[in-house]
Amino acid sequence: MSAALQAGQFRVLQARAAGLLMQSGSHTGNEGPQVESRSGWDVDGVEIRVILDFGAGFIDHRGWFQNADA
Repeated sequence: MSAALQAGQFRVLQARAAGLLMQSGSHTGNEGPQVESRSGWDVDGVEIRVILDFGAGFIDHRGWFQNADA
């Protein structure tokens, strides 16, 4: 199944009050972005990188609906 919707297709999600559909979180000890920097040898200035460990997954399929191909 392609993630892109074709003409006439639609997806519906239930209201959050009816139940939780997805769960998200981060690795223990990495609750926020991890910022690292170093003086550049390959570039003039400072090299900075930001790493965000994040995961998400579906926990209940019953709140999702996609109509048949139109």
